[in-house]
Amino acid sequence: MKEILLPYLLAWLGMLVLAVVNGTIRDFGYPSSWPSEKAHRVSTLVLVTMFWVFGVWFVRHYPPKNVNLAWQMGVLWCVLTLLFEFGMGKKAGKSFNEMLEAYNIFKGNLWILVPLSTLLIPPVAFLLLMNGKGI
Repeated sequence: MKEILLPYLLAWLGMLVLAVVNGTIRDFGYPSSWPSEKAHRVSTLVLVTMFWVFGVWFVRHYPPKNVNLAWQMGVLWCVLTLLFEFGMGKKAGKSFNEMLEAYNIFKGNLWILVPLSTLLIPPVAFLLLMNGKGI
């Protein structure tokens, strides 16, 4: 079991590095004239795109044996992402309600796309690869 999970854990750590790089670029590379909300929306879309590119590459090169394992991989990535996000938010002194605001798409927040992507990338990529779509 360990040998099966290890590559997926390492891949999630790679995604964590992408997230840190993305946040750094947002903080230091986006125009200072942009409102914070705009910067966060753009950054979220960039991060989701990076995750999909990386995740599809990973599934292509390290394919799960079946769709059930692909779903397990997605659940693992999603749970790790949420644990990390809420753990860092708590460490930063944010309340649970404050942290949930980032997931409220009805207020223009797009962050919900991040955990949804981590959940869906492995099974979607797996199914496309198995169906010969050549991703």
